[in-house]
Amino acid sequence: MQWTLKHDGKVVQKHTSSRCRPPSITLFNFEDGLEPGSYTLTADVTTDWHQTGTDTFSFDVVPA
Repeated sequence: MQWTLKHDGKVVQKHTSSRCRPPSITLFNFEDGLEPGSYTLTADVTTDWHQTGTDTFSFDVVPA
């Protein structure tokens, strides 16, 4: 499993794990907040049965 967060097309966070179950699932830590701009979060998953899937979610962060 791999998670990739991009801000305006540039990778800002990435995590790869060999397992899709806790404790190996890692969520992104946004404790410092996110800069304004366009983001995409992509997950690439391969199951134990070698099935694969990818999904991407796009969102915008606006200034407060």
